[in-house]
Amino acid sequence: NDACSECSPNGVEVSDGLDNDCNRVVDDVPPSPPSPRGNLWYRDADGDGFGDPSDQSDADEPPAGYVGDGTDCDDTNPAVNPDATETCDGIDNNCDGRVDPFPQCCEVELCGICLVQTGLLALGFCGHRLRRRR
Repeated sequence: NDACSECSPNGVEVSDGLDNDCNRVVDDVPPSPPSPRGNLWYRDADGDGFGDPSDQSDADEPPAGYVGDGTDCDDTNPAVNPDATETCDGIDNNCDGRVDPFPQCCEVELCGICLVQTGLLALGFCGHRLRRRR
């Protein structure tokens, strides 16, 4: 193909914006194969068996301090992980994205705010005024 001076019919196609093999298709490179290792491991800094999803390693075997589960939402606290029981302490203990869910941890909820747990005595929300009995 004389129309392409940078290519050769015997050329190897690479991702460079050119038609290296003169087949009139630019960068028709097959996708890269997956990593030969294929395993992701997650650092478990607090030792609770659940790793930090943002701290990964790709290796055949887990490096020291790494685990196969990357679902820990606070890898600095071993009491916080997906297997933990939710307690009413202002923390998402079980990594479900909810902090102290209603009604488990709240006696009075209004407009998505737990009034008793936060210690609010008199508030106006959504046009309502509430007072907690003492």
